[in-house]
Amino acid sequence: MICTAILSAAQTESGPSPHPTRKGDEQVLQQEAFTPAIADILVARIGEGIAGHSRKMLLSAFDKTDSQDYAAIKEQVNAIMDAYRTFRVHYRVESSALNPDATATIHANFQIEQQPAADNTVAFRREAAPTFIAKRTSSGWRVISFSPATFFVATE
Repeated sequence: MICTAILSAAQTESGPSPHPTRKGDEQVLQQEAFTPAIADILVARIGEGIAGHSRKMLLSAFDKTDSQDYAAIKEQVNAIMDAYRTFRVHYRVESSALNPDATATIHANFQIEQQPAADNTVAFRREAAPTFIAKRTSSGWRVISFSPATFFVATE
């Protein structure tokens, strides 16, 4: 329960993740039943992936085969990583619940400070309240869709 609280409200800066993927995370994601810990791990992978400039970590939250247009998600992630030098990220799972169709809805809140990659630029902050839809896939619980679609779009 304490780990869940730590992961659900974390602030990170670029560089090595203060919450690296733990070996137990993958076991939790393999569980049949959806739990709040699964929501925490998926949102942490996204938040820590952004903060650590780790495409691999961020994309590990998404299912490559069941996600709505995984190629577009990967393109957006690559674009935002190329456009910004550093990120400071604060994220929190607001709520999560299993849906009747066996998917899960995860409401999160992100505060992101982004430093553009170009020289002589000023960092700016943005807030987002994305909703992620997760599903138990052959890879375990993974995000299969999210809104707003502009969450990973590199804009100021």
